[in-house]
Amino acid sequence: MVWQCNHESGVLYSEAQIKNAWRELCKQHHPDVGGDLATMQAINKVAEIIRLEGLVVELCGRWVWITGETYRWKTQLKAAAFRWAAKKAAWYWHKEGDAPGRHKAWNLEQIKNKYGATRLNDRHSQGSFSLCG
Repeated sequence: MVWQCNHESGVLYSEAQIKNAWRELCKQHHPDVGGDLATMQAINKVAEIIRLEGLVVELCGRWVWITGETYRWKTQLKAAAFRWAAKKAAWYWHKEGDAPGRHKAWNLEQIKNKYGATRLNDRHSQGSFSLCG
């Protein structure tokens, strides 16, 4: 099975390539090899969440934002330490200490424009999955 990236580059990633990228991140950040537990937990949380159907998962800067059909996955998102941003109608996660300073409230599009947005998945179309970067 091939998972296609919808990014302008048109790069295709196989399931094996994505699993290998996840394994490499685990090798780099696992606490047994000098990594920290919080980073490893974050890697595993995102890996678990991007597999849920109907969600759009995007990395904006160092924050993860989730939109799409989130209501049915509310319990799983809360359990994975994601928080609800009512004004943005999206779930988010960030590493402790990465909270922004006080500035005007931005909508999600303004955040994406400032920090960039990398879609980590796209399960809206049946049978497809993308990892764009």
